[in-house]
Amino acid sequence: MRSTLTARRIVGVVCTIALLAAVAGVVAPAAPALAPVAEPFEPTLSYYKCPPKSLPVGVQCAKLTVPLDWQNPSDGRTTTIDVRVKRSKEGKGGLTFNPGGPGGSGVEAFPGVYSLLPDDVVSRFDFVGWDPRGVGRSGLKLAGPAQPFVGLGLVPGATSGAEISGTKPGSPAANAGLVKGDIITKVSDRVISDAADVVAEILESVPGDSLVVEFRRGGASREVTVIVGSQESGCQYGTVAPAYPPATGPVDWKVYWQQAADQIAAINTACLAANPDSAPYLGTWQVIRDLDALRAALGYSTWN
Repeated sequence: MRSTLTARRIVGVVCTIALLAAVAGVVAPAAPALAPVAEPFEPTLSYYKCPPKSLPVGVQCAKLTVPLDWQNPSDGRTTTIDVRVKRSKEGKGGLTFNPGGPGGSGVEAFPGVYSLLPDDVVSRFDFVGWDPRGVGRSGLKLAGPAQPFVGLGLVPGATSGAEISGTKPGSPAANAGLVKGDIITKVSDRVISDAADVVAEILESVPGDSLVVEFRRGGASREVTVIVGSQESGCQYGTVAPAYPPATGPVDWKVYWQQAADQIAAINTACLAANPDSAPYLGTWQVIRDLDALRAALGYSTWN
């Protein structure tokens, strides 16, 4: 049974989601201050069978069809937004969260975020997750260059090495034996003072490169070789997962979010350069129009 959260914890979840959206918004293509008036477009929502073992139990999967360009919705070009809906018992409205525009996958984050909501909320309101355009299973499908991939998260704010906050199972970092709590002190010839140094070294590598990583574990110095992998990044996903702040202790939020913004900006710059014709359709205001179309297609007068 889901545990009931305190008001303080709920506020923390909402603030974190809002901050993530703000970071991603920093690197979105520039948008006009006011969206231009567009011709009417009737959004359509088509449900399909969810993948096996989709969570939470009872979730519905759908595709929302929207104009590729909200400034010219009648030109016949469309794209699709992947959606997840968990219906409530009382059906008093809908709740959603914006994973960023562009940003991370709301579909992938959906089960985790849903599990944080108290019973009295999910019993009253439907919960909706979605992949913004260009992310995950949603269009646009961009031909971004393959990016170097190591698969580790880093704790921000360190001044004498970069502490690993976690590794992705099966990733080059995990396969090399790096684990949460290891403190990276050197990568190849670069002395590491903080997480940004590690990110910079990885971004300068290419898939197939060998990175000699020196680190401390339990007071002992160790060394492993990490073979850089690759991943198709589209315009959203970086080389290293954004580092989570430590659970306890002081956090320099300015440093933390700047590191995340710099990382996302580097990836987006390369991808948008490879897809110049797609850049106008990834603007933040286009994503906002998609979100409003999703609300209308689900029959909500407003997001609660």
